[in-house]
Amino acid sequence: MYMVIWRIGAFTREFRTFTRKFRTLTREFRAFTREFHAFTRGFRTLTRKFRAFTREFRALTREFRAFTRGFRTLTREFRAFTRKFRAFTREFRAFTREFRKFNPIIMKLCKALL
Repeated sequence: MYMVIWRIGAFTREFRTFTRKFRTLTREFRAFTREFHAFTRGFRTLTRKFRAFTREFRALTREFRAFTRGFRTLTREFRAFTRKFRAFTREFRAFTREFRKFNPIIMKLCKALL
C-alpha cells in the first residue's frame, strides 16, 4: 500500500515538473512568436520603405534623363544660334566696312541738304 502511494506521489511530482516546464516552454514560445511577428512587421515596413525609395529614385533618374536630353537640345540650338549670329556679325562688319567707304560722300550730301 505504501509503495502505491509513494508511486502516486512520485508521478504527481513528475507531472508537476512536466507541467511547469511545459508552461515555461509555452511562455517562451509566445514571447518568440511575438518577437518574430514584430520582426516581420518591421521587415515588411522596411521593405515597403525601400520600394518607395526605389520608386522615387527611378522617377528622379527619369526626370534627370529628360532634363539632360532637354539640356543637350538646348545646347545644340544655342550652338546653331551662335553660328548664325557669328555669320550675321561677319556680314554686318563687311557691310559697315563698305559703308565707311561711302561715308564721306553721304556726309557731304547731308550737309548739302541741310
